[in-house]
Amino acid sequence: MGKPKKSKKGSVPMPTVSVLKRTVTVELIQTKEQEEELKELGNLCSKLWNQVNYERRRQFFNGEHSVDIKGTYNKWYNEYKEKVGTITAQQVLNKNNEAWSSFFSLLRAKKEEKLLLPFIKKINPPGYWKDKKKRKLIIVLRKDQYKIDKEKQEIELRHLGKFEDLKIRYKGEIYYRGEQGRLEIIYNSMLRKWYAHITIKANERLDRKTGKWMKVPLTPKGNLVGGIDIGINNLLAVYISDGTQVLIKTRVLKSISYYFMKLISMKQKLLSLYKQPFSNEIRRLYVKWKRELNTIIDATVRKVVEFLYNKGVSLIKVGYPKNISQKKGNFLVANVWSYKQVMDKLRDVAEEHGITVEFVNEAYTSTTCPIHGNGCGKRVSRGLFKCTTSNKVFNADLVGAFNISIILSPNDGGVEGTTTRGIGISWGKTTPLVYTWTRGSGLVVPASYDSMRLKRIDQNL
Repeated sequence: MGKPKKSKKGSVPMPTVSVLKRTVTVELIQTKEQEEELKELGNLCSKLWNQVNYERRRQFFNGEHSVDIKGTYNKWYNEYKEKVGTITAQQVLNKNNEAWSSFFSLLRAKKEEKLLLPFIKKINPPGYWKDKKKRKLIIVLRKDQYKIDKEKQEIELRHLGKFEDLKIRYKGEIYYRGEQGRLEIIYNSMLRKWYAHITIKANERLDRKTGKWMKVPLTPKGNLVGGIDIGINNLLAVYISDGTQVLIKTRVLKSISYYFMKLISMKQKLLSLYKQPFSNEIRRLYVKWKRELNTIIDATVRKVVEFLYNKGVSLIKVGYPKNISQKKGNFLVANVWSYKQVMDKLRDVAEEHGITVEFVNEAYTSTTCPIHGNGCGKRVSRGLFKCTTSNKVFNADLVGAFNISIILSPNDGGVEGTTTRGIGISWGKTTPLVYTWTRGSGLVVPASYDSMRLKRIDQNL
């Protein structure tokens, strides 16, 4: 969201327009001749990045932590402008400039003790484009160096220096509309495929259910607050300030992870017999594993945000365990999914629906009584919390979601039901809406067993 702008007279503020920056990835289907050209161009771009980065790193480590950005830029631009084209050389060097600028900004923030993540102990300068001791093939193009024909599913690459213009077919769907930005074409040596990463300032998004384009971002329908507790068995526990409770059960994430871990361990045992440390087959299994998890997480998060939008939520508070990335963790925390992945997806999808997302510290939220606060209640078994004053038992994840939703924040102004504990909450009467992920149908309401079980534990005991 941009800051309000004043008119030329300085009296009436101009309306601001939200800009959604999105990256769409499509797979390229190139001919043998086109692939040779892509590899040569990608190799030169990678070489340019590595050489200018090497010189800048030497200046940084050998000098007084300063880098001659302008001098190195001009030197290597003149060296490569005839090889890859003036525009392409500028884009690679500009991207390296951005990396160094970000690095120096982090150094200043650390020195002033203003880092957003205070547990970061070491900040490293930009690295090299390398993959297993070989150059990583990356091509960086400006927004006017390519043109997309969606009907033919073709990308035309232009102004490539000594290389001819290319028209390459692609596979995939570009489901955002708007002003196109930088294009990065990256070669995946493990899958042996080229992928185009297209940056778009989006103002429309394709609704895959209806096949229609809708404007983004949307305007919230109300001023309610939602609290979300992220878990493993229940990926998302949601509480809305109007009393609505939702549980998203995704035990299938654990099943998929255990399956792939067992399969990978079997492959590794076979490799150990021949004294081979690793193979591309195992790497491909890791990629497939990650893709299956991402598919479920992305679909789940989008459905939950759509549900919250239709209920009139304008602010979502998401619980985040402080310093979780510094903890050793176990198989479930480290391998089933990452907090950052779920949080990033929540923020991106909510942004499209005009909903503000705020991350808050979730410490003690699942062990604090939703009715009486601290000093009341205890965890009686895995997944359950008992209020000892009123003798009620609740789902611990929903208790956490409620307590997260009432944590005070700067964005609470103008939203409903954010500070009152216990008033207007029908914990004993409200049964959570439970969704379970199934392979065939996605998120569905489960059979009566789960519903009645949750209803039973949500009543007076």
